[in-house]
Amino acid sequence: MAHSLRLELESENIKVTDVLVGRTATEFNQSRLGLGKRSGESLPTMTPAQVAAAIAKASEGNPRSVVVRFFDRLIMLGNTLIPEAIGRIAMRQYK
Repeated sequence: MAHSLRLELESENIKVTDVLVGRTATEFNQSRLGLGKRSGESLPTMTPAQVAAAIAKASEGNPRSVVVRFFDRLIMLGNTLIPEAIGRIAMRQYK
């Protein structure tokens, strides 16, 4: 979606940055995980302040994409190289 917006708004000199945020310690995250067997507590989370700082820093430059944490970069790499395995691991969080 960010790529399409970037292309559409380029002629108007409007920049679009795709901010890739991992699991964040919010009320939404707690509700999303539900009460299943696996709560995802073993996965690292970041604070809303960390996410806000990353967005503020990104707004100072002109990056096309920002990945907030190294851990999330690893997940993205894994999803590129072995998408089925990463998908199965992710689905276990909801059982």
